[in-house]
Amino acid sequence: MIKRNSPTARAIAPALVVGLLAFLLTVDLNTQNSASKINATRRSELAAIVAERQKSTAALESRLAQLRAQVAAIAASAGSATLRNLQGTMAGIEAASGSTAVSGPGIVVRLADAASTDQSVNQQDSRIQDVDLQEVVNALWDAGAEAVAINGQRLVSTSAIRNAGSAVLVNFRVLTSPYLVDAIGDPSAMRASFEASTIARHFKTWEQVYGLGFSIEQPSTVQVPAYTGSVRFRYAQIQNAR
Repeated sequence: MIKRNSPTARAIAPALVVGLLAFLLTVDLNTQNSASKINATRRSELAAIVAERQKSTAALESRLAQLRAQVAAIAASAGSATLRNLQGTMAGIEAASGSTAVSGPGIVVRLADAASTDQSVNQQDSRIQDVDLQEVVNALWDAGAEAVAINGQRLVSTSAIRNAGSAVLVNFRVLTSPYLVDAIGDPSAMRASFEASTIARHFKTWEQVYGLGFSIEQPSTVQVPAYTGSVRFRYAQIQNAR
């Protein structure tokens, strides 16, 4: 029997410690490798899903454009007063719902990621986030905007703005910096109200601290395209009990 304080015990103890450390290091490395493989697989799966959604969206947009052209041709061929009144009503509804392109006076808010990344600054602080765009859009609606688009993507009641890595998804379309937020409305009143908003004041500070791009332009005419995404509503349903 080896005594606890014997020379043999003192020689074995360090060897056991070294062996245990080697075992723990091997387990940790294997765990990290497994986690990396899982993350890579998930990223690949998500990329495939996004690509498939974009392909499906493009096909639906093409079909929608064809159907709208057919409807416009049929409407143009008819000339009754009743039909013209209905067309006028429909035009107003389409403009309000975002299903037709509109143009008019307004402002354009330009947001951009920082030109150079300071390593001492959090990477997210140097990029435009989905919440930044959400707050800018909400401030523009509150300022009286009648129609809003981000990089050519018309915003409607079902539009979603969310992060997608270093980019932002709007209407399930990937957008990257710089972000041009077009808003149609009374330019003077809308600009004054927006500049007084909390998010505009924040951006003026972030422009100095983090180098984010922020400017407000007032062109003679602002173009806002029609919404081309899906208008099909999805909702939960109770499945029949088995």
